[in-house]
Amino acid sequence: MGVKMKRKVLFVFLLAVFGVLFFNYKVEAKSFEEFYNDYASMNFNQKVNVLHNSQETGNKFYYNTLDDNGKEVYAGFVPMMMGGYPFEAVFEGLSGDKAQAMADSSGKAWRAFNFDHPEYFWFNNAVNISVSGTVISATLTVTPGIEDGYMSGATFNQALLNEDLTHILARRAYLKQEADQLQNEYQKLRYLYTWLIQNNEYDTDFSSAFAHNPSGALIKSDFGKDGSLYEPVCEAYAEAFQMLANYCNIPVITTIGQAYGSGGWENHAWSHAFMIDKWYFTDVTFGDPTGSHLDPDYVDYDYFLAAPSNKHVINDEAYLPSPLSDTAFDPNLLNDFYLETQENYVYNGHPIKGYEELYILANPDAALTISYFDSNNILLGEIPSAIGSYTVRARGALGSGFEALSINFNFSILAPEHNTVIYYDKDGNVLASIPYNFGDAIPNYEAPHVSGYKFVSWNYITEEYNVYAHPIYQKLVITFEDSEGNSIDYDFTDVAALYESDLLNGVEKDPGYLIMGWEINGELLTEDSQITDDVTLKPLVKKINYSIDGMTKKGENVFVGSVFKSEDIIGKIVVEEGVQVTSFHLSEMQDGKQMLTITFVATKTLDEEIIVAEIQILEVQTFNDALDWVKANYIWILVGLGVLIALSVVVNVAERKRKKGKTK
Repeated sequence: MGVKMKRKVLFVFLLAVFGVLFFNYKVEAKSFEEFYNDYASMNFNQKVNVLHNSQETGNKFYYNTLDDNGKEVYAGFVPMMMGGYPFEAVFEGLSGDKAQAMADSSGKAWRAFNFDHPEYFWFNNAVNISVSGTVISATLTVTPGIEDGYMSGATFNQALLNEDLTHILARRAYLKQEADQLQNEYQKLRYLYTWLIQNNEYDTDFSSAFAHNPSGALIKSDFGKDGSLYEPVCEAYAEAFQMLANYCNIPVITTIGQAYGSGGWENHAWSHAFMIDKWYFTDVTFGDPTGSHLDPDYVDYDYFLAAPSNKHVINDEAYLPSPLSDTAFDPNLLNDFYLETQENYVYNGHPIKGYEELYILANPDAALTISYFDSNNILLGEIPSAIGSYTVRARGALGSGFEALSINFNFSILAPEHNTVIYYDKDGNVLASIPYNFGDAIPNYEAPHVSGYKFVSWNYITEEYNVYAHPIYQKLVITFEDSEGNSIDYDFTDVAALYESDLLNGVEKDPGYLIMGWEINGELLTEDSQITDDVTLKPLVKKINYSIDGMTKKGENVFVGSVFKSEDIIGKIVVEEGVQVTSFHLSEMQDGKQMLTITFVATKTLDEEIIVAEIQILEVQTFNDALDWVKANYIWILVGLGVLIALSVVVNVAERKRKKGKTK
């Protein structure tokens, strides 16, 4: 498969929008001037920090050639960069033997570091090594040499270096931005090779003080700089090429040895670049031949990703990268790399992976390693979600025994046209994500109740296009009083514990009343009650209000109804919420009455009260009521009867007289 397929790989990158929404805002490409102004605002240490945090691909090639002592010394050089001038790597507390062993490896360690990190361009390969102290406690000090162009006599010219750092950081960022628009690593590397050749002229008279470091190839006549002072020779070409390529996540190393040119065999520096699965010989210097007959824009690509040259001999084959291709790179190998990119968006904090589907066509089950880099080329620890431009690196293999293959692509996360406020509970769980228009007030959200605490306010934290809202609570101040208004000492935790306490045991009550529990805002405090502010709780003592279905209430605990049996009472005694009937007893009828003894209990406190109700039998009560009325009104009844008799006599007498008159 490897031969027939020519080790071709198809990566399918389909970038998807996780947030679904598309907005008008675009991440615009920056000009060199804009990059320059960004870095010009930084101080020297900040610029060095940017160099340090930039992900450099392949920057451990020479490190891996060192012994353990050399690697220890090498590791001390990065902190040295952060410490600033004077640049010294100091190793203290060593035994005398250990200090000497590290000193013996220090020269090689510094040269390895310098080759791996051309971004620290103001250093040369010279180094001063000293050991001081005793055989028990010794100190090793390693002081690298600084390029002549950044020294004014014996004085380090930090002001000049600070200027040049701004130029180089801006140049590097701008060229990466331009290279990232291209389809694959071959095109990106070719672009960098071409730019270095078309924008430089070899320092044939060796007059430039910066000819041997990347600044000689990267600094031009702009922002007050005289580009004629910065001209490269082979070392500057090679190191600048390595710096730019590594910053674009393409492995490139610098190689030193002898090359045969117009002057015969000479010391020379060139490059090896890693493409797909092999290292390829590249020489930017030979790609920029001198001669008045040549067009200034002429580029010789015979030295780009080429077969090894018989005009180049490395000083030490131990530093020859492997596997090294013995043929020139075939650009057609990359024709099967398919990359589809588009702008991406972020909404409501959902991150964008940068692709939806990704696999190697010839080996779709191959495990892939995915890495993400920000716009400063810093390796990210997680999938990016913030607004910005990113590079994605995918690595995989065609199959067992094949070298790992890799390809880079770029995507941008664009700004939404809405802000989003994300509300959290006290434990950090998301309650709600609410989008809102720019310029509008943040939409409110009701904070959840937390037992024993009161909500004070939301703490809003704004980061880019998201607002994170966390609740602020204060412990409630809950005080207690007895029925007399006297303060009670009690540390409130929750309602259940409160009712399990004995605070209500001494509360007094009148007959016919129940101690219901604790009162809050005129209502009974229960587990469902939400105490949202400071409050004073008092005992709630309530009169028992009840009724009996099918009976008419005549007075206090007096009802009128038909004769009842005990089974008729079940379920007919109606009480209010928080009270229940636990038992009752109904007597036999006597004197037209039944006595109903009811036991009432408060459900929260289990306080008990017994009430005896009188039930007057309806039929007997009707007769008795009539008799009582007659007794109360008998005089008026007699008077009425007398009046009726008198009227009857008068009517009879009048009738007789009328009849006699007719007879005559």
